[in-house]
Amino acid sequence: MFFQTMNTSKMKHQLVTVILLLTGGVGSLAAPVGTAFTYQGSLTDGTNPANGTYDFRFTLYDGAASPARIGMPLTNGAVAVSGGLFGVVLDFGPGAFAGEARWLEIGVRTNGGAGFTLLSPRQAINAVPYALDAATADSVPATHLTGTIADAQLSALPAWCASKARWGISAAAARDLPI
Repeated sequence: MFFQTMNTSKMKHQLVTVILLLTGGVGSLAAPVGTAFTYQGSLTDGTNPANGTYDFRFTLYDGAASPARIGMPLTNGAVAVSGGLFGVVLDFGPGAFAGEARWLEIGVRTNGGAGFTLLSPRQAINAVPYALDAATADSVPATHLTGTIADAQLSALPAWCASKARWGISAAAARDLPI
């Protein structure tokens, strides 16, 4: 009986070791997300949903009609369009989304065709890519905060911090732990 328990314990240890090796350890879970995002759209050919393979060119601007381009255009060739729907991954690089408004101009052509046809109007880029700015934000102005924090949420915090002290974790270190 003791031998079986020992083997089970050893197997669990080996399983944990294998999982850590496959995932690259715990540190890899905190890797940066990068600057790419997914854009999904719909395309029509006349009045019908488009089907087939198309080339797309995406250009980022600082206004709905502004001539000020942000970075270089991105061309995605041979994009499958089915029932009018398509999806692409776009990466305009770091600094493209620093908090200012951005618009996406889209050009399309049949796969390998001549010249791109510009689609109108430009598409406003909304909140999700701007979440990248949160990783480097040092502070949030009080004017950007709304709502209230319930007393029950505040009252629970000292007890939670005190519970960490039992394990020798200082209040300063406990502040950085997930609740």
